[in-house]
Amino acid sequence: MVVLPEEWKEKFLARIETWEADGSQASQTQIERLKAELTSLKAKIDRVNNGFADGALDVQEFKELKNPLVAKKVEFEQQILALEKSRHNRLEPLKNWVLQANQAQKWPSEENWVEMKSFLQKVGSNRLLRAQTLTVSFKKPWNYLTENNLALRSVSDASERNSRWWSRQESNLRPSHCERDALPTELRPHSISGQTR
Repeated sequence: MVVLPEEWKEKFLARIETWEADGSQASQTQIERLKAELTSLKAKIDRVNNGFADGALDVQEFKELKNPLVAKKVEFEQQILALEKSRHNRLEPLKNWVLQANQAQKWPSEENWVEMKSFLQKVGSNRLLRAQTLTVSFKKPWNYLTENNLALRSVSDASERNSRWWSRQESNLRPSHCERDALPTELRPHSISGQTR
């Protein structure tokens, strides 16, 4: 139920690689822009330092000019560091999930009961064994995989099953744009004598 067939695993990993490439390119562009701004900022700090060293600025002017520049420099350095760190780790949990879901398919055929038990404890809750049948309620995101697998069991054609998998409705739905139903429940429109304003 909570397994990802080899073919789907390959499709997911290919899609993840595409997302990583797109995200990496966007992050790299932003990092390069920040590094250019940081270089410019460092040049300004050097000019302020040189002005103070040459005696053109007194201590008060030096502090007034340099302190905001140093704070901005630290901010840029932190942004660059965060971007470099996030571009490598952003999709790693999704990739691990895909690989785990695929690996779960192999354990029954290998009769690896220890791994199966450990896996079910991790991904499921409310495990119930009755009349030699195990019933499990799966946690998110494993429950989506179970729902997809159950929905696709009735389809016998492999290509139809694959196309249905990829055309499944998104799990993170957003309300339609500029419609009454786009408002969260706590912001429902008020009605005056039966009419909505």
